[in-house]
Amino acid sequence: MSASIRRASLVGLFLAGMAFSSPFDLRFTGDLTTAGIPGTSVGDTLTLDLTVDNGGNSTISQTFSYANFGGFTIHVGSYSASYSKVFESSGPITTDAAGNISSVAFYGTSNASNNSDNFTPSFSGDYVFGDGSFNDSLSRGDAVAGWNNPSQWTVASLASATPEPGTVTMLVAGLGLLVAVRLRKFVGSTQHRA
Repeated sequence: MSASIRRASLVGLFLAGMAFSSPFDLRFTGDLTTAGIPGTSVGDTLTLDLTVDNGGNSTISQTFSYANFGGFTIHVGSYSASYSKVFESSGPITTDAAGNISSVAFYGTSNASNNSDNFTPSFSGDYVFGDGSFNDSLSRGDAVAGWNNPSQWTVASLASATPEPGTVTMLVAGLGLLVAVRLRKFVGSTQHRA
């Protein structure tokens, strides 16, 4: 392999890989203290998964601000709901040197959130609140304590990574560069034979 192809390959790999960030799922768990939504009971464990992405690829000593919050889901009993936006006053959520959640400010959904649950495919408004109460799309309520208690939050997983638009552009550019160099080499060798 020629030196120019090796250089182009290294540049292509660098461009293809440099823009990937790692979204994470932060998970809250708590037991219901009030149950008014069908399919839920007092004592059921509620799981809330919040997607966060601050552009890094580690949860060690990180700060996730409101701008880094994606949507979140709630599952409890046979009830489930998804929310597209977190309330604007939420955040930050921080992690310590071991990657554990050390502080949380989570206050529920934004008025601009696009929500859905078992009962309706779409509803909007504030349905989860910092005091732990939340309502379904038919205004039936449940409550759980501890939204802002760091000990009830964990780093659940690396969220399924969707490449950012810039990542896709750089990947295409890197691969295009590799193809151009290979094509140039092929054309050059063909002309040399003729």
